[in-house]
Amino acid sequence: MKMDSGTPTRWRRSSRCADCSCVEVARYDGVVLVRDSKQPGVPALAFTEQEWTDFVAGVMAGEF
Repeated sequence: MKMDSGTPTRWRRSSRCADCSCVEVARYDGVVLVRDSKQPGVPALAFTEQEWTDFVAGVMAGEF
């Protein structure tokens, strides 16, 4: 996904990330972006809000 360079994207990572080798998440233009913090230049994966909600619910339910 190509992002508009004029729009800042706020990447967040878990507060439990001690060594900066974590997954980062951001919201941009109606999608949820996920990237590897060690490789911020690699294109992020993009998910719809519903896909992200379903994934988080699955994690919370112990499906993974």
